[in-house]
Amino acid sequence: MVRETKRRKVAVLGYFFHNNFGDELILDGLRQLFMDWQVIPMNERTFNINVVNKCDLFVLGGGELIHGDRLFMNTPSFFGFKIPRLAHRLMNRTNINNISWVHNIKVPKVILGCGVNVENVSELKKEVVSELEQFDYIGLRDQTSVELLKSISTLKNRVHLFYDLAFSLNYNPTNRTKSNEKIAVVIPTDRFTFSDKGVQQNQIANKSRDWLQQKLVGFDKTIFIPFGQEDNDDYATCQSLAKGITNSEVVSPENLSFQTIIDYIVSSEMVFPYRLHGLILSFILEKRYEFYLYHRKLSKVHETIKKMVPDEVRCNQQKEFKSMLHTVYVER
Repeated sequence: MVRETKRRKVAVLGYFFHNNFGDELILDGLRQLFMDWQVIPMNERTFNINVVNKCDLFVLGGGELIHGDRLFMNTPSFFGFKIPRLAHRLMNRTNINNISWVHNIKVPKVILGCGVNVENVSELKKEVVSELEQFDYIGLRDQTSVELLKSISTLKNRVHLFYDLAFSLNYNPTNRTKSNEKIAVVIPTDRFTFSDKGVQQNQIANKSRDWLQQKLVGFDKTIFIPFGQEDNDDYATCQSLAKGITNSEVVSPENLSFQTIIDYIVSSEMVFPYRLHGLILSFILEKRYEFYLYHRKLSKVHETIKKMVPDEVRCNQQKEFKSMLHTVYVER
């Protein structure tokens, strides 16, 4: 009788379960990479240190999760007790490292497919660097982030380029029929910007209206696709931008799935993404795209992959994934 091999468990933490299509792609990508593992996903609300420490590996990823003042989230609890954000910061200032959610993880821990959401290394607080030092492997999705963290002496040997987790997925369009119409796909989002006094200023949708209308000249039809619901109401942004656009269609969130989005992009002549994963899907499906720079992460990822082809990125990611496992379980 052949005894079944017990599957290893990996706890993954990210901005999951918030009705954001890009983050669900990230989670699906993690499941693809760890296909032989039992994957236990968590977000900032469901994070459980006891569950994590019963796993074989912990993964933080992906997304722009490394901030100047925190590593994705402030510690949500300490042995079951909720800690307010202000208290968390005060305790960090007194160097009480055992209050950190990172320091309380006792199993091997890695970062995969993340970005660094600062422009200069001086913006990273010492407690964030201290938390990063606890990771066995730090895989970042863009070259700018890699170079930034490699400039920190205590981190440089564990920092590597690990492409966005969405690259690990398989993309099989069901609709391969070439449309007679010249179709543009727009994948917008919205961000509020604030003055120092917290007064609401312009929205991205209003700022980009003229830019988008100029780009859409010459297209027969425009399809607007909302990726996010909780972090931003992308559906409302799509409806706002579609006003005044001849022959436009706004896809309802209820009618969206991974497959329908793939098919919409494949049927298009060009894609105009605001969302990073709109850019990534366009690249993977080898569609021309021009992105609206609502956040610097789009240009960072674009600059990293622009001279490559999708198969090359995917192959490099698979090699790096194997290297990461070797680092964690052999060299550790």
